[in-house]
Amino acid sequence: MKNEIVSVIQDKAMWRRAKKYALFSLVLITLSCVVTFIIHPDLNKLVDGLGSTIQRGNKEQENEFISYLKNNGFKVPRGMFLMGLIPVPWIYLLNLIFSSIVLGIALSMPLIDSHLSFVKILLTVFTYAPFEIFAYCIFAALIKPMNNAIIKNLLNLVKKGERVPFFIKLKRVFIGYLVLVLPLIIISGFIEAYVADFLYKLF
Repeated sequence: MKNEIVSVIQDKAMWRRAKKYALFSLVLITLSCVVTFIIHPDLNKLVDGLGSTIQRGNKEQENEFISYLKNNGFKVPRGMFLMGLIPVPWIYLLNLIFSSIVLGIALSMPLIDSHLSFVKILLTVFTYAPFEIFAYCIFAALIKPMNNAIIKNLLNLVKKGERVPFFIKLKRVFIGYLVLVLPLIIISGFIEAYVADFLYKLF
């Protein structure tokens, strides 16, 4: 088991994919920020749509941390994993795409309305978001070989080719989630619930 964990952590191909997805996310954040600024949407509707992503409530920090972990540490990865089981390339990137677009929209809001503090938006969202986004990039990079194995095995049923070892890919997804993805989400949740709140109140 120890060798398998080390193998996942030292998988250079996986890290290259994760970095490519991170670059893709950065491009989406930039584009959504620029497009939102050009469109100049109704900020009241925009704030209602983004909800707690850009507005900090008065919730108990502990409950906020637990809620964050439930959603971003379990529900979102579960959704990505289930989409990765569908024999369609890249569909598991949908959540990463959505999260990146939301961040870009949040970043554009102070540009649209000068009454909004750019610093507070940064402290509210961008103190923890890089950890969250990169965790999703890593998870997507882990899911890709599994998704490819499903697609290739389905094609090989027709072509009668050699089967790709699916369960090995599946095991690496779970190992990578436990040792790489979940710790990053925990760090992100801690920053979102405690550090970002503290910095926000300073400004």
